[in-house]
Amino acid sequence: MWRSLLLSIALTLIVASPALAEEVKFFHSPSKNISCEVSSGGERGASAFCQSLQKPRSVTLSEQGTLKVCDGTKCLGDPPEDAFELGFGQSVKVGNFECMSKTTGMRCSVSPSGNGFELSRDKLDQFQF
Repeated sequence: MWRSLLLSIALTLIVASPALAEEVKFFHSPSKNISCEVSSGGERGASAFCQSLQKPRSVTLSEQGTLKVCDGTKCLGDPPEDAFELGFGQSVKVGNFECMSKTTGMRCSVSPSGNGFELSRDKLDQFQF
């Protein structure tokens, strides 16, 4: 009986664990002016969050493709020390989100809507399809 109970618990954990898995990546632009956190889900929910230090602001892109913009230093946080540099022309994909580092700023979008943003030192461009 104990053996079947333990086997049942083990199988439940194996089957449930992929659904509970969360992928999070922290990265910054080569200038370190823009830093981002992209998450596939879990406690924080699925989102792409980027902030700009030069003109203090942050933007959060939800899995549904909606944007939340915040202006001012109150919107900024400290990125983790182990965030990696995303070189110009490189991209990161986490869940349905993709972010690309460009010489003009950081561009993030979510599929399948294609909605997203491009955040630069000077401005924030939002796009919806």
